Amino acid sequence: MAKKEKSSVGLIVGLVLVSVAALGFVLFRSFSGPSYTQVPTSKELHSRAEKLALKSGGDFASLSPAEQKVLDDITMGRGKKYVEINYKRLSASGGK
Repeated sequence: MAKKEKSSVGLIVGLVLVSVAALGFVLFRSFSGPSYTQVPTSKELHSRAEKLALKSGGDFASLSPAEQKVLDDITMGRGKKYVEINYKRLSASGGK
């Protein structure tokens, strides 16, 4: 009978340790917040590129270096060409 009591005590201690570890993990995750960063959607990026193209007045060089970099990042290095092509279309349609 003594063997049965030892295994029961060991089992209970093991279950308590696993429960405490699981609870600690859940609490840690709830207080640490999400581990991802907010990534803009393609629609948001397209809208941003259109706004910059309109702001440029058709001249890529008129944008600030930071705005040029943003536009180049969105268009994969084709910011100047994007402005040339899309400014006419956007200004003719009223920016829509």
